[in-house]
Amino acid sequence: MKKTWYAHFTFVVLLFVASGIILTGLLPKDRQPSWLTWATKKTVTLGLDLQGGVRLVYSVDVSRALADKRDRMAKDLVDMLKEDRKVEGVKIKKIDVKDFRLVFKSAADMDKLDADIKKNYRRVLSEVERNRDERWIRFSLTGEESEYTENTSYEQAIRTVSNRIDGLGLKETGVTQRGADISIEIPGVDEAALERIKRIISQTAHLEFKIVDDLG
Repeated sequence: MKKTWYAHFTFVVLLFVASGIILTGLLPKDRQPSWLTWATKKTVTLGLDLQGGVRLVYSVDVSRALADKRDRMAKDLVDMLKEDRKVEGVKIKKIDVKDFRLVFKSAADMDKLDADIKKNYRRVLSEVERNRDERWIRFSLTGEESEYTENTSYEQAIRTVSNRIDGLGLKETGVTQRGADISIEIPGVDEAALERIKRIISQTAHLEFKIVDDLG
């Protein structure tokens, strides 16, 4: 009997407390107590399906990143040959995004690109072929270096886009990699602001984007 009385009493007390909180929440914001304002200021993040917005899907130009790495490595080899082996006049001929040839003035100069120089690039470049008659050596980016360059391109893309979005003051925005694309979800944005957002996101000096989808 005593336990039943305590249970009823506890229920009534909790009912009064809950009613007081609800009634207090109906007061104007400036008259609400600080503890209630703090407890209610946090909101649940709503996705595009609940509050609308826009999803931008960009494709990262990975080929450009690989070609840039190829060009830097080719130039480094030419510079090292000039500084360390005094080999002048080496020309660079691009084959594809990963491969290039170094063309020498003489076959004797080719021999100066020896194991001591190549070991500095063993994780980045692999020698594919030599042709002494035509005086060239073909190199290619290694599979490990190609994969690293591709991954770095996506990481840089996400970081750059995230920084630009933060600079716009946009809230609850998601930037993620989806396969070969970068997906940007911007909840609650209106059509008037969309073009400005696209323009600012795309203003990146060394990061190539091609927009492939725009879902409102």
